[in-house]
Amino acid sequence: MWRGLLLVSLAGVIWGTIGPAVQLVHDGSGLSPLTISAYRAIAAVAVLVLVAVATGRLRTTWSLARRQWRRVIVVGLLTAAFQLLFFVAVVATGVSVATVVCLGFAPVLLLVLEGIQRRQLPSAGRMLTVAIATVGLLLVSLVGGVDNQAPNPTLGIVAALASGAAYAFSTDIAAPLSQRLDILTVTVATISVAGAVLIPGGLRWPIFGARC
Repeated sequence: MWRGLLLVSLAGVIWGTIGPAVQLVHDGSGLSPLTISAYRAIAAVAVLVLVAVATGRLRTTWSLARRQWRRVIVVGLLTAAFQLLFFVAVVATGVSVATVVCLGFAPVLLLVLEGIQRRQLPSAGRMLTVAIATVGLLLVSLVGGVDNQAPNPTLGIVAALASGAAYAFSTDIAAPLSQRLDILTVTVATISVAGAVLIPGGLRWPIFGARC
């Protein structure tokens, strides 16, 4: 239990720093969300492949991933879309609004998907948990303040909603993978697919869409 809580907390810290980091990099360098996504994907793929090599799991990882290649590709594409759209939202409408809309919409959509799949309403406990989390995100946004000089708030909100949807669908589709494959295999395979989508365009057009 404590190990899981620690991992969730660390994930939350990482999540909390992504948006501000994207904003700082964009403002300081003029790089587009696509290029920032590409550099982040390069780092992620490099680290994950090195871990797979260091643990002697690289060949096994690719062998296992090929058995579920359709689902791996779909999750990888959704992961790429989720990251890129979130970065677009951050640049277009600011960190607070992008985070609240994206991370608030995703669990709500997951609850809806769960209800449709099971043909019944989610439990009261799940709905209460999502409601509390969404309220928490709103409070964080209010405390952090909203950027009144967002360059394109409409684009930002639409991109944040689309990012949240991509995240929700990727989580739902990836669920069977986590039951059939180990976490290293799932992560290396899906992030590699996301990198293959983001890296070529991001490095070729470093300032494309820089001003959202």
